[in-house]
Amino acid sequence: MGAPSSSTRAALKDSTRIRLIILRTSSPIVSSNLNGGAPGKIAAHLREVFHGEKVVLPSERKAIALPCEILARYPGTYRLAPEFSLTITLAGDQLMA
Repeated sequence: MGAPSSSTRAALKDSTRIRLIILRTSSPIVSSNLNGGAPGKIAAHLREVFHGEKVVLPSERKAIALPCEILARYPGTYRLAPEFSLTITLAGDQLMA
């Protein structure tokens, strides 16, 4: 099989360029019903993965023990919206929703 013709090389070069343009300009879309910066941070990390960049994940969250006197301040019913309330109870040394 011979070398590709100049028109084939041009077509390959053009299609490769198009693919690179698509890869360089693509970005993830993150949809959320949360207020705040979390969706933007998630999109930024996904974009880093997509572009092969190093991603450093936040350290894992760790549980801490609090004295029962402090935990006892939080049980109750919290109204989060006109039609939605959340009841928090204290079960032993844990808060439960």
